[in-house]
Amino acid sequence: MSDVERRFLHDGIKRTYEKALECEGWGDVDAAEDTYRKLNNAVKRDVVGNARDIGLTPFETQQIAKLTAMLSLRAKELRRGDDLGIGPDACRELREYMCAFLLDPKAEFPFDVAPEAVGERPVELQMEELAIASSSYDANDDRSPPDRWDSSGNGGGGHREPRFIPDGVKDGVGGAGGVNRTLTEREGGSLMPPPRLRERGDQALVTRILHFGCKDSGEFIDPFVTVTVVDGAGNLVEATQDTPVVNRRDVNKVLFDGVAVHAQTPLHELPDDAAVILEFKHYKPKKRKISTRGWSFFRLSDLDPDKESQTLALEIYAKPTDLRCRKFGLLSVKPLYFHVEAYVRTE
Repeated sequence: MSDVERRFLHDGIKRTYEKALECEGWGDVDAAEDTYRKLNNAVKRDVVGNARDIGLTPFETQQIAKLTAMLSLRAKELRRGDDLGIGPDACRELREYMCAFLLDPKAEFPFDVAPEAVGERPVELQMEELAIASSSYDANDDRSPPDRWDSSGNGGGGHREPRFIPDGVKDGVGGAGGVNRTLTEREGGSLMPPPRLRERGDQALVTRILHFGCKDSGEFIDPFVTVTVVDGAGNLVEATQDTPVVNRRDVNKVLFDGVAVHAQTPLHELPDDAAVILEFKHYKPKKRKISTRGWSFFRLSDLDPDKESQTLALEIYAKPTDLRCRKFGLLSVKPLYFHVEAYVRTE
């Protein structure tokens, strides 16, 4: 990747960072949490996910791993109201590092934050996986360069296809068939491809989103689902993922057409008390923010180990989301459910 291309990628991520600080300055907690989460997803998708093309050095990779860990913690603080030792002041102190992000290979992250603190893979493992991925490329590989940022700071580069189009998403637009155009970050989501399983017989969980039951399905703008894998204490096991937005509706339901969300952690590495949390979100133009309508969850222990695939009808709970899955009340007295399919993929 040329210096000009690095600068272009830097500018988009830097704008999102400044927007997150701006939302915090306004006291808009929901918007700040959403922007930090988008920033974290963008760094992982567009930088870490394209480390080979960008030419990240081992030192840069280590610093970026600390950045994504800190962004995860800050988003979690805003989401749950907990003090995890980050706070707005520390985020403002990142400005010098963010100004040098991708431009200076020697830029050092100012805080010592371990990725393991937010349930992410250690830096050494991330670098090992990058090396494995790089060695699997053919020397004459002519695939497209990594996704770009457009002038407004949104993901995508106009003339290139998205790096990863999930199952159940047609033409890059969730379940809609859609038109062939550049997607905004919210439209495109932040789903990850299937993880690389190391050993034959290893298994990974795939959650296919079928539909969200609601009595006012036509009123939601740009609905999508955020999927989070947590342990019994509510700690994130891996990074959250957002589905692309959808625009298909039916009576009392928003349709997601089985879009696939791939858990990045192999099943045997997930804690016994792990749970998958699904939050149905939508955009409120008057408030200019993302809002959670309702949430559901299922535990790994709820799944039948003898079945490769099973469909679940999950109760829908009113916000706020409890990552520990202990405090919840039904969103509606009507028999409406969040329908998903849990599928176990075996290497």
